[in-house]
Formats: sequence, C-alpha cells, structure tokens
Amino acid sequence: MANDPRKRILAISLEGGRRAQALAAWDGERLIVTDIREISGNPDEWLPVMLADIEAKVERGWVVMVEDRTGSFPSKATAYNFDALGPDGRTHLQSVLDWYFALDGRGALIIDPAFGRYALRLGGENDIVVRKTDEKGRILYDARWENVSAGHKALLMCVAGAVMEEPLSERWMRVFAGSAKPVKEPPIWPAFRAMRRLYEAQGAGFERRVDALEARKHV
Repeated sequence: MANDPRKRILAISLEGGRRAQALAAWDGERLIVTDIREISGNPDEWLPVMLADIEAKVERGWVVMVEDRTGSFPSKATAYNFDALGPDGRTHLQSVLDWYFALDGRGALIIDPAFGRYALRLGGENDIVVRKTDEKGRILYDARWENVSAGHKALLMCVAGAVMEEPLSERWMRVFAGSAKPVKEPPIWPAFRAMRRLYEAQGAGFERRVDALEARKHV
C-alpha cells in the first residue's frame, strides 16, 4: 500500500443528540464510503479510544475531520463547522452539498449498500435537502436539520475531507513532505500494543472493503 494514492478519511459527527463516524477513501476521482456507524454509550468509555484512534490515523496520514464549532476538540483532527463561511461567502454546508451532488451525479460517490439509508437525495418537500434558488438565480440548498442525522453529517464530512481539505493543512504538508511516521509502539504498555493491533486489523479490513466496492462498481 506504500504507493497507493488513495486518501483515507475518518469523519466524526459529535454535535447534536446522536453521534456517528464514517470511513471513506478518495482516489482523486471517486469517493468510496465503506462504513457509517452511530456512536453510543458513555463518552468516558468511548472518547479515550476515539482519541487514540484519531492520533494513530493522523500519524499515518489519514484525513480526520471532527464536527466542532468551537475548535476545542482535544486532538489533531481538523475541526469542521457546517455553518462557517468559505472564501466565496457561502457556508461550508452549501459548498459540501455542491460537491456531494456533483460526485453523486457522475457516479463518483460509491456508498456501501449497507449504509444506503444515509445517501442524500434532492426532491420534494419531504426530502432532507431541497434545492432552491435565491433572488439572483443561484443554487441554494435548504437542509431540514431535524431530519439530518449524525450519519448524514459524517458522510458529508467525508466529502469535505476528500475535496475541500485545506491544501496547507498540517496533514497535507506532512504527506507532501513524506514525513508521516508510523506510530511507535510503547515497549512497556501492553494495552497500547493491543490497541495498535486492533487499529491495524481495522485498517486491513477497511482496505478490503474499499477494494470490494471498487470491484463491484466495475461489474
């Protein structure tokens, strides 16, 4: 996998009544979403594991996006705010929906069928996202947030991580410079060794799912 050009993405939605995370890979043309799952339980139990996972993935060159309006999440993940304004004066939500529907429209968004319920569709008044126009005829997306789940937001952040990542971010510079280093195994902490083996097994499973979805797309 050393010469694999794919960008690996972990996106985590933590704001709101429910939480979720998604895994995806971007090859420069297609975004392959392999997993979307809800996060449940006591944060005291899952947050330390999540932080260790984020640390390991960032060190390995992954793009890690965490929904964080305040920029206070305690990790090296990229904070993402759907309401923040981009250089064009539009919110991140409007821009990421542009990209989502552009990729989807040309068949470049591949979502594991097991998670198809999180796919967004444009349409009538009962759909999650409705496309309208403003007084100047520009496209404007109206998202019904009461129907938008954490899984939907994690999926959208995968899109953002694929095509909207800041080119001069710390992660981008590390990869560009070839300086992403593997996580060192603490020699005296057996728990860290077990955690590392778990992450490596998860990573291998992720690669297999990406390859399977790519193969299915070409059948």
